[in-house]
Amino acid sequence: MATTVKSDNVVPTELASRWELIVAEAAKRLFAKRKQIMEAIGARQYKGLPQTEGEAFTRWAQVRQDPEGLTKILTDNVKVTQDGQMLFPKELINDMTRYEARYRKGTETQETLPPLTESSFPALEGQGSE
Repeated sequence: MATTVKSDNVVPTELASRWELIVAEAAKRLFAKRKQIMEAIGARQYKGLPQTEGEAFTRWAQVRQDPEGLTKILTDNVKVTQDGQMLFPKELINDMTRYEARYRKGTETQETLPPLTESSFPALEGQGSE
């Protein structure tokens, strides 16, 4: 059966189910290919190059005290909606929270250590500065 739109233009309705099947299969293949490509590329940290956990933490330790650097990170990753809301990637916020907790935990352990004295190094006792 065919539906005539114009006298010389015929749309075959019996092919509609085949076209839908072709579109669905093409979509599945494209998503599978995209997933394969994303796995091959790996994680990209906030629109940048891949970095290790240690590099990211070191960068956070530097940026957390630099208002301009922190502002740049936030402005590079923000999406502003039509109604003016500012949206940030959840991964960015989660990582910032995790790095800050790790940073504070590291500084707390450093602050709770007793100050170093000559008795802290038994092998050096009696060899005072001359």
